[in-house]
Amino acid sequence: MMTASFLVVHGRVQKAEGVIHVVAERFTDLSAQLGRLKEDPKAPAPRVRHRTSGRLQRSRDFH
Repeated sequence: MMTASFLVVHGRVQKAEGVIHVVAERFTDLSAQLGRLKEDPKAPAPRVRHRTSGRLQRSRDFH
């Protein structure tokens, strides 16, 4: 999973004292489907909270 480009994270979100934690319990690697998603005109547009090019963005590595 360390080299995956597109993941679904299954788990819980916890909030304590103003800090939000994502407690991941299981991951599903969808990297093989990423290319098809980028080309599919029926695919939902990514939700964007800030200005981007509108294309799918690479994730950040927090290690």
